[in-house]
Amino acid sequence: MQVNIIYCNQWAYRPRASRAGDEILSVYPDADVIGVPSFGGVFEVEVDGKTIFSKEKEGRFPIDGELVKRIKELEFN
Repeated sequence: MQVNIIYCNQWAYRPRASRAGDEILSVYPDADVIGVPSFGGVFEVEVDGKTIFSKEKEGRFPIDGELVKRIKELEFN
């Protein structure tokens, strides 16, 4: 599973991206998690090319456990 965590480097979202990656790896240790620095306040998580979380659309950051839950939902669809 390829996971891209796209985060705004201008606004120092890297620690959030790192925590999100750690959370995913704790459940999916074989996942290939990559942090992708960006700009403009972006914080998005893509799994195998599908966006599962977008701060722009949600108006917030993901809460604990939310990303893993969304990945599990992808597995069953």
